[in-house]
Amino acid sequence: CRFENCIFFKSSSLKDDARFNRNRDSDDLNSPAPFEAHSSTLHSLKILGVTKVKTQDEDDDMSQGILLTGLSLLSAVVEANPDMNEQNTPPLKEITVDIDHLLTNSSALNPKLQELGIRCHLMLSVRKALAEVPHHTDKVDSELEEEKNQLTKKYSEGLKLVEDECLPLRSQGIVMLKEVLLAQPKSTEAKKLIEAWTKGVIEIFLRMIEEEDSFVYLNAIKGLSGIAERWSHLVCDRLNAAYGDGLKDYPEKLKEGSEGSKRDIDRWLRVGETMVQVIQRAGIALTLYVNRLLPSVFFVLHSKAFPIALRSSALAILTSCVEVSLCTMASYLPDLIESCLTILSIESLSPSTNHEPNAERSLEPNDDELFEYGEQFKELGKDEMADPTIRDSRHPVLRRSAIKFLRMAFLKSLNSPIEDYNKRMKSRVMIRAEDLMKVMRVLGYVKLIEKDGVCKALAEEFHEELESTFFKR
Repeated sequence: CRFENCIFFKSSSLKDDARFNRNRDSDDLNSPAPFEAHSSTLHSLKILGVTKVKTQDEDDDMSQGILLTGLSLLSAVVEANPDMNEQNTPPLKEITVDIDHLLTNSSALNPKLQELGIRCHLMLSVRKALAEVPHHTDKVDSELEEEKNQLTKKYSEGLKLVEDECLPLRSQGIVMLKEVLLAQPKSTEAKKLIEAWTKGVIEIFLRMIEEEDSFVYLNAIKGLSGIAERWSHLVCDRLNAAYGDGLKDYPEKLKEGSEGSKRDIDRWLRVGETMVQVIQRAGIALTLYVNRLLPSVFFVLHSKAFPIALRSSALAILTSCVEVSLCTMASYLPDLIESCLTILSIESLSPSTNHEPNAERSLEPNDDELFEYGEQFKELGKDEMADPTIRDSRHPVLRRSAIKFLRMAFLKSLNSPIEDYNKRMKSRVMIRAEDLMKVMRVLGYVKLIEKDGVCKALAEEFHEELESTFFKR
């Protein structure tokens, strides 16, 4: 069936809608052009992708209503035409780019529109990947040709499963795609095919990370960290880009407490979780990953303009790096130690950036923290889990992350023989004496003035460990 017969918007109506969204002051804002059944083309939907979402309630509802209708039509038409892809329907390429831009700048989107956009983007990505799969031939001339056919068949089946509505089947599709990308075929042609498929699969997994269902996005995270074992350069480059995507302009666009901002932060946190799994799998091979994976992490950590949830995530990623391979992080340690000390001593006393009266109040510890540190946490007050969009550096979550990073860095440097580091790094020390003294002073300061029970206990324990290790040897 031709696509033209499946769209029921009049092209001129959609153009009128796009015009009044661009002209806020026009007189006919409240009288949108009526929809009427009319044969049109796929080009009509392209207008929907570039419509700017307004912040005003009335314009926002109108724009998102049009977008929701357009994406619903797109989803229905593509599902009804299994063979439709970018090769035989060129406008789909531009629509995919528009949807990607819409999702990247999704702070003002309502959850239903966000979910439908992710679904449509995933569907179009899968169709694009399927269109690039070579046709399977029944006649097999050699064992190598059979091997290539088997890989192609498995890849096609995996792509179809990841867009299925059944969650277990989607999980199976992720596993199949991961197995294809990790395969070691004998045929050179098959190896080239796998390499060509890799970028598309990475994009599909990244889009699945944004989905609401935890079963889907956790499996997508595992899939990405799994294929990083072989395609680390592609996965790390893309994760670094995804973690930093949209961050440059984000401080100006951030609306503390808004659902859109929370979704943006949630997406970045899931990318950060993927980074942690990639790092943990890397082991001593982390040296090959660092320069590709961490630039955006450093960018987030060193900027006070970003929410504390993101900065804490950056510290968690760096803590994983230190835990896995301290040697790899040796050149970064002095700057990172200084950043953590700044968070503990200067930022924690700086004026609030969001003027929230509850910013300094303690968070209630979880069961693990109560078990580990005992009765001293019973008076921490009621649960006040931070809004992930707030940027107040005085919040204890950030200080906890800083102490954990420092503790991991110092204790890891002690638990491994210094001679081993000398051989591999050709450096005399991993932790400078001046850094040790600074950390001791700041921890003593935190012990005295810290109001958060968890931070206070972490500082006391770390201070005691340093004293017993460095000064009683």
